[in-house]
Order: sequence, then structure tokens, then C-alpha cells
Amino acid sequence: MTSREYLLYIIHHVILPPKLPLEAEDTEFSSGAEQALLKLVLEQVRIYRQQCSSELPQSWTAIANMLLAWVSLDSSVNLSKDVLLSHFTNLRLGDVLAFRVKAQNAAIIMRRKSSQVTFECFETSPQTSAVMSCQASLACSFPGHGVAINNSIFEDHRFQHELTMILEKLDAEIVDNMMPVTLKANSTVIETRDTAHPGLITEMLMALLSSLGESIKVRRIKKRLRDDVLWDNCLQPWRRSPLWLSMRVAIQTTLYKNFMIFLIAEISSQASRSCIPEDDRFLINTKIARRVFKLKANTVDFVRARALSVCEATSKDIARVWETIQQEAVVTPSTIDDSVIEQDTALSLQMSRSYLNSILAADAVEPEIIPTFNLQCKPWITEYQNGLPDVSCFNTTEDDLLFVLAEFEAWVSRSLGAWSAQKAESLSESDCVEVAALTREYQNRAMLVYNNVPEQLSIMVLTIMELWRTLDTMVITLLPLLGQFSPEIPSTFFDPLLFSKLEEMQRLREIEKYVENRLYSADQQKPSVFSDPCQKSFTVAFYNLSNKHQDLRKVIEDDALVKKAEKKREWEEKTRQFQALGEKASGLTCSVTYDRDGQRQHAAQCEKCELERARKEVVIGQYEWPLPTDEAQYKSTIFELRCPRCYSAWRDITWMILQDLGRATAVQCAPLAMLFNYAGLEPYAEKRSSRLGFASTTKSFLVSHYKAMQFPVSLKSLYVNNALQYKLHDRQGQSWVANEVDVPSLQSKCITRLPSGPYANLQYAVDSTDHEQNKVIADQESCSRDISIHEYIAFGSLRAEGERAAWQVGSAGSVVDDVLRPSHNIFRDPDFCQELLKIVGDVLETISANWNSDYILLTLVIITLRTLSLTRDNKARRTAFVILQRARLVAQKWATDLRQLLHESSDDYRVSKLQHRLLKVAMICRMTFDVDSKSILLEIMTEDDLACWVYSSLLVQENTPGNIALLPPELHRLLIRDQKLSHQLCQIVHQLITVENNRGLSQAVLRVWSRFQASSRLWISLDIPNDRWVTINTAAASDKSSQRVFYNILEGDLLVDGKPLGILPKNYTQTKLYQNMFGSRILRVFSADMKGMVYMSAQTEHGYHVYFGMRNGEMVIRAKMGAQVLEYMPQEVLAGDFPTILIEDYAHWLDIRTREVEFRPFNQRWTSLAGNWRLHYGQRSSSVLRQGDQRLIDIRSDTCKAVMDILKPLEKVEFVHITVSDAGRLEAKLPRLDLKFFLNQGRDMDRLVLCGRGDLSSQLDRTVIIPYGTITVNKSKAHVRITIGGIARNIRIFQYRYDSMLKRLCEEGDILSKLYKTYLHALTSYILPDPFTGRTGTEEALTTLREEALKSGRPPEPQTLDLLQQIANLTPGRDIYPKHLRVMQQVQWHPELSQLSQHDNFITYVQDIVTSRNRFSIFYPNFGKLPFLASRGDHLLLERARNRVSTYRSAEYGGNTTSHTKDTIYEGRERIGTSFSERARKVYELASLVKQWPSRLEVSSTLMTELENLGTVSGFGSKELGDFSSVSSLLHIQLSDSWAPLFDICRNSSRKAKYKLMFLFSIIAFGQSIVCLTPLITLLAFAFVPDLRAVKGLPAHRSFTLSKGYSPDRAEIRQVIEGNMKQFQAPPTALSGKAAARQRRKQKVAFMNEVMSQIGPLIDMYIEC
Repeated sequence: MTSREYLLYIIHHVILPPKLPLEAEDTEFSSGAEQALLKLVLEQVRIYRQQCSSELPQSWTAIANMLLAWVSLDSSVNLSKDVLLSHFTNLRLGDVLAFRVKAQNAAIIMRRKSSQVTFECFETSPQTSAVMSCQASLACSFPGHGVAINNSIFEDHRFQHELTMILEKLDAEIVDNMMPVTLKANSTVIETRDTAHPGLITEMLMALLSSLGESIKVRRIKKRLRDDVLWDNCLQPWRRSPLWLSMRVAIQTTLYKNFMIFLIAEISSQASRSCIPEDDRFLINTKIARRVFKLKANTVDFVRARALSVCEATSKDIARVWETIQQEAVVTPSTIDDSVIEQDTALSLQMSRSYLNSILAADAVEPEIIPTFNLQCKPWITEYQNGLPDVSCFNTTEDDLLFVLAEFEAWVSRSLGAWSAQKAESLSESDCVEVAALTREYQNRAMLVYNNVPEQLSIMVLTIMELWRTLDTMVITLLPLLGQFSPEIPSTFFDPLLFSKLEEMQRLREIEKYVENRLYSADQQKPSVFSDPCQKSFTVAFYNLSNKHQDLRKVIEDDALVKKAEKKREWEEKTRQFQALGEKASGLTCSVTYDRDGQRQHAAQCEKCELERARKEVVIGQYEWPLPTDEAQYKSTIFELRCPRCYSAWRDITWMILQDLGRATAVQCAPLAMLFNYAGLEPYAEKRSSRLGFASTTKSFLVSHYKAMQFPVSLKSLYVNNALQYKLHDRQGQSWVANEVDVPSLQSKCITRLPSGPYANLQYAVDSTDHEQNKVIADQESCSRDISIHEYIAFGSLRAEGERAAWQVGSAGSVVDDVLRPSHNIFRDPDFCQELLKIVGDVLETISANWNSDYILLTLVIITLRTLSLTRDNKARRTAFVILQRARLVAQKWATDLRQLLHESSDDYRVSKLQHRLLKVAMICRMTFDVDSKSILLEIMTEDDLACWVYSSLLVQENTPGNIALLPPELHRLLIRDQKLSHQLCQIVHQLITVENNRGLSQAVLRVWSRFQASSRLWISLDIPNDRWVTINTAAASDKSSQRVFYNILEGDLLVDGKPLGILPKNYTQTKLYQNMFGSRILRVFSADMKGMVYMSAQTEHGYHVYFGMRNGEMVIRAKMGAQVLEYMPQEVLAGDFPTILIEDYAHWLDIRTREVEFRPFNQRWTSLAGNWRLHYGQRSSSVLRQGDQRLIDIRSDTCKAVMDILKPLEKVEFVHITVSDAGRLEAKLPRLDLKFFLNQGRDMDRLVLCGRGDLSSQLDRTVIIPYGTITVNKSKAHVRITIGGIARNIRIFQYRYDSMLKRLCEEGDILSKLYKTYLHALTSYILPDPFTGRTGTEEALTTLREEALKSGRPPEPQTLDLLQQIANLTPGRDIYPKHLRVMQQVQWHPELSQLSQHDNFITYVQDIVTSRNRFSIFYPNFGKLPFLASRGDHLLLERARNRVSTYRSAEYGGNTTSHTKDTIYEGRERIGTSFSERARKVYELASLVKQWPSRLEVSSTLMTELENLGTVSGFGSKELGDFSSVSSLLHIQLSDSWAPLFDICRNSSRKAKYKLMFLFSIIAFGQSIVCLTPLITLLAFAFVPDLRAVKGLPAHRSFTLSKGYSPDRAEIRQVIEGNMKQFQAPPTALSGKAAARQRRKQKVAFMNEVMSQIGPLIDMYIEC
């Protein structure tokens, strides 16, 4: 019996199921598997022969003998000439001999007839392009050509010797002339993934044999070939076995179809015994059935009986498996042991017991008081020695990062210009690199803080551009050439920016002017610095000017030539090794043994085969020239290897601006190679951590499948051009720079994202000003119910028809120095400004008494500040100052009122809202100080102004939550602006407090702390770096001691003796425990009166005094009411002991005295109710969780496990509440699904509470309940297991009615439930039909997808679209590889599903649904069209797969049993037709001439001229007869190198050697180098004609250049002597000056005369020799 591994191979290649391997099998494995296939077929032929009728056994005996011989021939690594000779000798009348010539992709069938032996040949594996281009099958005819030769010739041992010799060579040798080639980097390389041209067999050999016999008309058979080319990141793709095709043709030309049924039946039988997957066995059965169906009455009885028997056995086996799967899926109701239910209410508490014991222990450690005040301020920025900020300053805490950014922005605005000027005279590349590093790090960190805050992002862009301007100036100073190239920043790039102050607009204008000058001065004819390399690129221009880079080129080229020479030496060594192995192997014969039946078989250990294997393993890598062939790429590559650091830094930062800031997304595409990782250039690269660099869209030869070449191989084919095509690549964005063609724009960074709510669908009206007001009116049907139509239209029209935001800078206009720009020119009009401010003042007066108008107040303050910043009218400015003062007073009053209301409120929701409003009002109050730097001292000069600032600061600090992420977006944006304003004014406020003795600080403190009384007037600043803190002592009195007060000018913290005044420190409010209990609320607190606690709430929470402290570094919360003391338990302590919902939805209060833990619903966490769950904790006794008469069953108990055995398909144990009542009723609640089960009288958990027993239940069909969630598929034995996961608190469930009449599950009606059911049907499909529906899951799913109900109606929701995509993804994905060639495909199968479940029509039906629903989108304008689903690959490949798999499908679900209309006719490459090809004609003519062995023939009459034209003719005097050891060398033969050896062969050959000459010269004539046969015929004449054969041996010299004549050339000899003679050297002399010069001239003349006198005789002597 065939092994399982080999049987799978046979199934893949014989049955060709839909799912096939994606790479070629290992060579050694496939050899063994093909031997197993041969033996299997041989065994079945023998069995078949015994059972067939009396007139057929003789034919089947011939086939059996043929297969037996084939097993022998195929058992060795290559065809063995000795084994072939043996079979040639034993070929008897009627015998058939078939074998493959593997390396030539051909097969030969020999038939011995009465007077002739016929040779038939054909191609065994079609070209990959033909296979991949056909949509169904390749229609082929076999064999391709036939030749018959007389028995007398065939029996000539010399003929057989030469024939077997050449067949042995051709079987082993991959001949590059016959291999498909491809052009890669202008280098022609052999495409090893395609199949060889069979021409050496079908043309050369058949033409040679035709010369010995005659062409015959063969009986051709037609076959529909199904093959595939499957690849997945491997060396060689999977192809169907050529051996199997060869065997089919060899057998079918005799007898075939009934036997194939018989053979496949045996494969099916063995598959059942070898545990082959059921889907493969089902497919084998389908193939048997299809073949029997096609044969109909022509099926032989015993074949039909065998097929039926095997199919029935397989079907029964699969049915048993299906039955087992169904039985295992059935949950047998567990019987609950009543005796253990009671004891299972005792909770194990493995996770929480130690925590409870530690608190309740008599000697429990009380919470400890931890000091909270420890000043460790750090400077925001430190500087390098060269004056630049240290880039590490950005590596700070999250709390400090905003102030670091503000400090850095201030440094850039204030000091960058001076630093740049200072560096101008001593500029270096390092300076540029450091500025770039600062810019990059600043942008990375600023994006984290400023995300979705447009005004701050605008400041970020301004800061980056000022850094870029400095960088650009420095780089152009170092590299003036860069000034000729555009920076690619559009002139309109900055128009969308938002700035609140004129100062910022002035800075921007300077940037714009710089960019405009750069754009103007750049050469417009030059390409972008970000374009692909070309002759005008910056990189090429720089190279042309750089001696350094030109020198590098020479070094690389010199090294490359050295390595090329090394490769030649390697090739020579391996060529000798290859030839030596071949010579040694040719002198051996294959070792044979005999089996128990006396049959000869190949030995397992064979020295000849080992040598052949070793010969195949002699490979050599190609030598790839390290640099590109294109000159622009050549120079650009060398530039990138040693790219100036300053230019690299500039390029990275400029690209960062254009790409990260200017484009929302990148066109991602990973490169195939990186320049710095390329082995050929890596030693020459100066590596740098740059973002942009050269990468290639193509692979190097060194890593492609072309890299290793088998011998024999020509030296020329080893040398290839560089295959890499370099382009600029963005390593960070994983995109090709030149592909990013969208015009950069800052628009997306400068728009505010609307929060979810009534205005959300008006986002388009905020994003741009391009829409018209009429569009808003037309879209009013989209208006939310929460706002009126008038509000909707008003909001949508705010920016309609070009209306810009108040802060948006807009277009620069035509006036060069116009800072205000056209969009703000109106502020030059004093009348407009005064009228605007008058309206603002009137509105302010109107709202002053209503703190609900905070949005209006904010708008008024913004308008006033904007007017104050832009207007030049002094009257308007004075008015603006007055309005800001009034707004400040209004905000203060509102803040005081809100603070009082906040202290009086206890409702959580109201407290949160008031707190947010108070925070907002306090920040608005501080915003009134946000004037330009020249005016700020006017705004904060008085004590009242300072008091207002500090008071607002205290309120902001007091009401900012520990986690600012909890704030609404608008408050978050305001807070960032507020904190940056505080940083801006920090030094001014510090000076007012510490130098000018402004008492405003003390007044503000008094407002929040009525008992404050300073001991002096002066607040003292702490030392640097803590100088943002000021301190003062309170006055001591008889009833109180002095306290030290600290105030943080920057952040507004007020500490008394190191503790926050009235609020908890941040290390409390930022804990998870606090935020879980109080969220973003800020509690007022004071010192605790409970032992061990630090703080207590100033107000009670629902009657409880709340205490705060620390224990072992963790926060502790306690609540006290009367004598009762409760401690709030962290949720994580209880995890694992209780159901999740009882943990996450409840607050857990431990009564210290009673040791009872009360589980209070979180929204009633301050209320104790009798109906709450209560844990009665016993340290030494059992602990029980009770709610009324219900007790919780322990999550680790046997009862819980028994219940979950039934419920686990629906829910996880941690989300199930299992309880028992005091009356003994056991229930299981599933809160997430809103379901409840109870234990019936039979103690079986099988009924929903909502559907009781009785008449009603018997009348209703059953209901199937399926939770909706994320579906995971895993293999489970012979089927799959589906897991539905989800983390949602409330999980949607779908109920499907079990309709026994329609035999289907009926859904509730919505599209989501229908598709969900469809998807589950598809995933759980088995080979056999479901016993309920009568269809497989796949068929049921396809049936549902074809329903018209899915194709009409409103556009589906995102969840539905996602589900459609998941269904579509069940179709295997198919893509062409490589993209530009149609020669291989990549297939993506779902690894867990059966191949039959992955139907090719899923994607088709889903696309039909999408297309159909899109037709209805006109009725739903607000939804738009459905997006196209993600493709499953190439549509032609998908259609091809659909056609091919149709043979395994039923007619209703994609099956097709008759149509061959999509077949493609394949004219095999073995076709010769009515006449020979040109190269075959040459072989025929030459072979015929050798056969005739004429004594007179036409030869060249100009032999000497032809030899002269060959140039240097070599090989004379050599004892070796040339390198004719390989077919490749003969096909590439050059007469200039081989004329002499061939002459010697012919001169020494007699007629007995005619077959040797025939085969030798036929191969030479078949090569492309032989255009005319005359030179070969002339050489053969030296064998044919006795007089010519008598010519003496050739000269002893190895080579002659006859074109230079037949005697020495005196002039040439003289030139050689003169070129190598010793030059004149003057002897030492005592003379000097002119006398010495005259002496040297005289000596030189004498020397030259002597030389000339010697040259003549030397030439004569040489010629005489």
C-alpha cells in the first residue's frame, strides 16, 4: 500500500482537487512519489488485466511490461544508458517502451513492430503562460510526431550506443538554449520557473531519426489538460506531474478510459485506509462518478462494480464521520447532583480572600500618611554648547510636555534667528543635522498634544517652518546647488492656518516671503528633488560636480572587476568539478538488485546515481554588476551612498512637512530591496538613520530565483546587469515618494471635528467654504430632531460661499507686505471696528446675568481679542480693552456663582456639568488677558487684575480632572490654550508678585481661603529651578500656628503645608480607584479626622463622609455614616471570584465591623438597599453571596461546571450568574444576552423561562438562539469549531425559527440576521447535506444570497457591509505573480475551512447584492453608494477557478458537466507539421549526409579564406578533442575554437563511427551558431573521402591568426621589440649645468645608434627560427 504522504501527492496530481500545494514538492520526495505512482498504476494494470475479457489481456500485458520497464528506467536519478540498452535489446514484437526525458520536458514512446521500431514524442508540461491564460482546459493532441526506422538499424549496437548516450545526457542536462528566457535589467536570464522547450527531442532527435527512416502518421488522441502554476514565496511553483501526463498518453494510445476509473477507484480505496481528509475522498468519488457518467454503457461491468463498491464504501465512511460530528455537537443535558448544590454555594474566593483577611485582621495595618509635597521642578529646556536646545528635552512626563513645547516655541520665536546669525561664519553639517533632529522630535511630540486642536497645530506649523527656513538657509550655504531646485512647498500651503494674533501672522508672512523667493529663484526646468532619478536631478548634478563621488565610482568599479574575475575563477573550478563528476559517472553503471519475484530493480545505494545527484548540486551564483545600467540611476546611487548629511537632513524635514502635515494618507507600498541592505554596495555606504532613501521596486539577482544556476552554464550567462531600479522611498510611511502626487494642503489640520450629536452631519460645512447655502437648505431633511431647521441652516451657512473662520489667515493676496491679507483688510476700517465692538458690548451687557451663555461669552472674547490684535485705530483698541475688562468681571461673577452652586450640589450628573462649566468660565476669564506682548502689561498692572488672574488660575486648577482625556473636546482645546497662556505670562506674573509687590495674589487666595492672613506683604520666590513657586507664611495667633503657603504661578496649585487647599492631590485623583468612583469630579476636602486617613470630603456624599488615604502605595477610600465604616474594594481584587458583571457594574463596600461586602449597583453606590447582593464573609467559615432568597453558586464548583457544559455554546462562564433559591430552584441568568434558564423537574437544563412546557410549547417549532459577535473558526478533527466572541456588555442575539415544513431556519427579517445566518451556514458546511435542510451549509448560504430580498432596500449599515465582506472572503483570493506577467498565481485559502466550503460564487453573489442595492441609492441620498468590497484578486483567475471547480459542483450551485466552450487549443511545442523547422531541417540534411557516407560531395572551395575570417583559430596541437562533454557546449560551439578538434575527430573516423558523427554533428547543426552547413560538411569530408582522411596531423602550435598572413611581419616584430626594449638611463657624472646636459644628449644618441644596429639582426634571427 502506498504511504500516506505519497498518496496525497498522487491525489494532488491525479485527481487535481481545487486546493493544491502552493510550491513544488522537494525533488527527492517527488522522485519517490512518482515511483510510487508508477508502481500503483503497474499494480492496477496487472489486476485489471486479470479481470478483463479474453481479447484484451495481450494489450494489457504490453502495458504492464511497458510500466515495468518504466519503473526500472525511472528508478535512477537520470536515465541510465546501460538500462536503456538493456531494454532496447529486450524489445520484442508488440512491446512498448515509454520514458521521459525529464530535462527536455519530453516523453518518448517506442513500439516494436514486425519490421520497424516507431518513435513517438510529445511535450509533457505546457508553458506557464498557456496554462494560466486558459479559462478551463488546454485542448491538446498526442503524440506530436512519429518516426519509424528499420529493425536492422535499430538493432545496430553502435546506433543504440549513441542513442542511449545522447538520451542519458539530454535527460540530465538543462540546456539553456532550450529554456525560456526573460529580460531582467536588460540581461537575458533563464526562466527556471517555466518549462523547457522539447525541441532537442521533438525536433533534433526526430529529424535525425527521420534521416534513418521515415516520418509516419501517428494515431493521435485528444486530451483536455488541466494544469496549474501555483506559487507562494517559494523557489519553484507547483505544477502538475509531467510523469502522469506521460503515463496517460502512453496508456491511452493503447487502452485507457475504463482503466482510469479502475485506477481512481483504487486511489479512493487507499485514501480511506490512509485517513486522507474527507473532502479529498469526496472529490475522488466525484471524479469516479463523473467518468462513469461520461462512459455510460461503455463502462466495463467489473469496472462499474469496482467503482460502485468503492464509492459506496467511501460514502458510508464519510457518512459515519458526519454522524459522529453531529453526535459530538449534541449537548447531552447534564443531571445535576442535588446533594452538592448546597455546598457549592460556599464561595472559594481564591483571588480576594487574602485581601479581605488583611483588612479584617485584628492587627491590620491602617492606611499610612504619605507626604505629598516634594518640589522637584526641572528646567523645561537645557542647551547644547552650540546654543541649540537639547533634543532630549522632549523626553519628559506627559504633564510637563505641553510646557516644554510652549518653551521651545518661545525659543524658536525669540532666539532661533540670533543663533542662526551667530553660526553663519562657522557653519557645519552637524548644525544642520541637529536642527533637523530638533524639528523632527518637536513635530512628533507636538502632534501627540495638539491632535485635533487646529489653532495649536497652526502654531506647530509656524514653528516648524521657522526651523525649516533656518535649515534651508544653512544647507544652501553649504550646498549652493540646492538653491536651483524648488523646495516643492506650494505658495498657498499656509492659507488654511489659524492665528489669533497679529504677531503670529507677521511671522507667517516672513516665512511665506522666504518660500516665495525660493520658488522664484529655483530653475523651473529642473525636476523636483523628490522625483525619480533623471539626468537633471539634483543628485546627478551634484555628482557631476563632486570629485569625491566620482572617485567612489572608480573604487566601486575597480572592486567589481576584481570580483568579476573571482567569479570567473570560481566558474572554471566548478566546471572542472562538474565535468569530473560526469566522467566518473559515465564510466559506471547503475547498481541493480532483484526482488523476491526475480524482477530486476534499481538498488537503493547506487554510486552512479550518487554522482549524478552530486553533479546536479554543483551550482554557481550569478555575478551582478553592483551599479545600475542607467547613467542617471548610476550617478544617483553613488550620491546616495555618500549623501551629504546636511542634504539628507533637509530632504527628510522638507518631506515631513509636505507628507505628514500636508497629506492625510500615504499610498503605502513596501520596497523589494533597500540600497543600504544591498550586499554589492553595502561596504561603500555611509549609513545614516534618514527617513528618505533609495529603495528598489525590483529584486536583485542575488536574492531572486535566478541567483543559483546549475551546470553546465556558460560564463557569459553568469554576468548580469544590476536588476535594482532605485527610487526615493519613505521608510517611515512605507511609500514611494514620487507616487505621492496629491497637492500638499494643511486644510485637514486646520478644521475642527464636530462631536457626535445634532451637528455631526454638518461636518462638511466646517471642513471647507466651497459649499453653497442652497446645499444646506436642500439637505435639511438630514436635520437632527434635537435642533430646529433654522439652527441647522444657520450653522451650515456660517462658512458657505467662501466665508473664512475668524482666525484663518487666508490667501496672501497681491500686496507683498500685507500682513492682514484680503480676508482681514476690513479691520483697517476704524468705523467697522468700532461698530463691531459696539455690538459686542451690547451683547455682553445682555448676557451678563446668565451664566448659561458661556458659549456666547467665549465668542465675544475671541472677537474682541481678534479686533484688538488687528486694528490700528487707537479708539477701537481702547474700546476693546474696556470690553475685555467687562467680560472679565462677568466671568468672575459667573465663576463665583457656579462655585457656590457646585459646593451645594450632590447629584453626580449635575456636579459634573457644573464643574465643566466652571472650568470653562474660569478659562474664558483668563483668556481676556491673551493680548499681544506689547499690551499685556496694560492688562495686568493693577492688584485687581492680578487677583482676577490668580483667582481664575485657582479655579482652573481646582476643576481640572486628573485625567484630562475625560474632558469634552472643546474644553480640552481651551485647556491647552489656557496652559500655554499661563506659560506665556508666567514671567510677568512672577515679576509682579516678587518684585513689584503686587498684592493681587494675596487677595485671590483670600477669596478661596477665607481664613488666610499673611504674615507679611511679600511673597518670596523659591530658588531655580523651583522659581515658578512662591511662598509666604500665614500669621500665627493664639489659637492657631503659622502655616506655610505655596503658590505655583504656572499651574495654579495652592498648597498649605504641602497639601492642596481644599482638593485632593493629583496622585490621588489620577488613580483608577478614584476615577472609577468619582470620574472627573473634583471634591473639596480637608484634613481627615479618621485614624490613618489623610483627607476627608468637605461635604457628605448621600450622608456619607468620604475619607482618602494610602496603603502600601495604593489609594484607600472609606465612607462613614454614624458608627458604620465602609471600605471601597478595588474591582481587580474580586476578578476571578465572581461573574464579571457583578464586578464591573457594582460598587463593593466592605463593612469593617460586620465583615459583610455589599454589592451596590454602581449608579446607586451610595445607597444601601435590602435587595442588594451581600457577601457574608467568613474567615474560618464558609462565605456566601446572597440576594434575597437567592444564593450564588461558586464559579469553580461542580454545579457550575455541569451547568456550563450546556450553556458554554451561548456564553462564557464569567458572564453567567448561577443561583439557587432557598426552595432549591436552580437558575442560570445570561445578562449580556438577556436570557434566563431554569432547572426543570427532570433536573435537565433545557428550557427557557419564557417558553414553558405544555400545549403551547408542543405547537411551536423550536427556536435557535445565536449570539452576534466576532466569529473565529478553528479546525476540530474532521470539521470546524465556531467560536463567537464579543466584549460588549449587551450582546445582540438573533432568534431563528426552526421551520420543519420549509426545512430551514427563518430569521426575524432584517438583512443583518439573514447574512449572519448565511455566514454561519457557510462556515459550518460539511461535504454531506445537513439532515435538517437537506443541503450543505455552502448550498444553503448560496441559496440565501440569491434571494431578491437581499438585493433591494436602503443601503446597509457598516456592520452589514463588514459581514458581506467576510462572506465574500470565503472565496479563495487569487492574484497574478508577477503582476506584469500572467505565468503564476498566488492563492489564499482559509486555512481552517474545507476546500469545498470556499465556494467561488460567494464573491460573485455578494457583488451582485452590492451592485443591486446601489441602484436604489438614488432614493437614499444621504447614504451614498456602497463602497466596493475588497477584491479577491484577478477576475480572470476567479472566473478560471469557477470553471475548473464546476466539475465538482452540482448544477444548481455552479456545476457544469458538459460545456467545453472555454477550453483553449494548445499547439504543443513538439509540433513539426508538414515540414521541418529550419534548425530541424539542418539536422535532417546533415544526418542524411552522414548516413549516405558519400565519397564525393560539395565542400567549401574557399576553406582558407573561411579560416582566415574566423580570426584566431585555436585547438591545434592539443591532445584533448575539445569540450564536447555537454549538449550545451555543442549548441554554443564556435568553429574558431573547435575547428581543429572537429577536424581531428573527422580525420580519425571511419564509416563504423558514422552514428557517432551523426549525433555529434546533428547537435552542432541544431545550435544557433551554425547558420550555414558548408563548414560542417567540409569537415565531414575529411571522414568521408579517403584521400582527405589521409592528411597528416595538424601543426603543433595551439593557435593561429591566419588573417595576418602566413609569414612573420618585420614591421610588426620591430614594433614589439621597440615597445619592450630597455630605456636609456644616463650614468652618474661630475658635470653640472649645460655641460652635463650636453653629455647626456651625446650618450643617448650613442645608445640609440647601438640599439638600432642590434634590432635588424635580431629580427632576422627570429624569422629564421
